[in-house]
Amino acid sequence: MKPRRRPAWVLPFAATFLVVLAFAVVSTGESAGGGPAAGHAPGPRAKGPSDAYLDICAQGAKKYADQDYAAAVAAFSKAIAMDSQEPLGHYLRGEAELTAGNFAEAEASYNRALSVSEDASPMHGRVLFVLADLRERQKKRDTVSSPPSHPPALAAWDQVKAAWDAYQRWAAEHPSVISFPRSAQTRVRDIDRMLAQDRAYEIVRQRIKETQDGGVYNDLSKSKPQGK
Repeated sequence: MKPRRRPAWVLPFAATFLVVLAFAVVSTGESAGGGPAAGHAPGPRAKGPSDAYLDICAQGAKKYADQDYAAAVAAFSKAIAMDSQEPLGHYLRGEAELTAGNFAEAEASYNRALSVSEDASPMHGRVLFVLADLRERQKKRDTVSSPPSHPPALAAWDQVKAAWDAYQRWAAEHPSVISFPRSAQTRVRDIDRMLAQDRAYEIVRQRIKETQDGGVYNDLSKSKPQGK
């Protein structure tokens, strides 16, 4: 699969974006003065990633900005090898894999980031969001590639909605962490609207199928004549 094309103006800022994001999502709840922020008890990973680890992630971000996604993945994998329990490298590798069009690899990296991140951390919420978004992308891609006479698999769409619901629950349980529950609500509402439209169109698909035998019945506004 070809990498996703991005607007040209985005690329010069990609490395900066990833590095800034890196420092934001690994926040351990410490205030600018170095002490624990109010309402946040330091966890077992409170010290955060090492400088060497962050340097490697920054190198990967530079490769990402240069659209060298294979090199970016290699750099983030090197960071993971240095500390597999730090979620940042897994998350960034997922971003690079996704941009390269490798959905399965991106999902695996995101799931690993989710499993090693603290539940109350900004990283955990971020990964829940991108996982839901990825699953929606995957389902939309599968729907587009399927024959138009095949309606969307409701069970698969229910899984997408469940992923967005999981993000909304996390946001509700951690109100002190910046999150975007309204975005998740909008995505679920759009999915429900799409499925309703698909169900309404089902009768049209059935009528079209009934005319494909070359018969004279082709007026889709009327009921099928008897014996046809």
